[in-house]
Amino acid sequence: MSAYTSIKSVAANIAGRFLSHFISAHFNNLETMNHIKSPVIFIHGNKDDLILSEHSVNLYKQIQK
Repeated sequence: MSAYTSIKSVAANIAGRFLSHFISAHFNNLETMNHIKSPVIFIHGNKDDLILSEHSVNLYKQIQK
């Protein structure tokens, strides 16, 4: 699994919120976290310019619920 919360949120980070409305909500990893039962390790660099490290933090928070 990639370390983004959703393709839509990556598009918002890169192109802005307005343009992200034209991206479909496929690959919603936040929703997928609700179905994972096995141990997970998150590895993400703070210098990632494409997918912000906050995505991994939010995925971690979601799996803790």
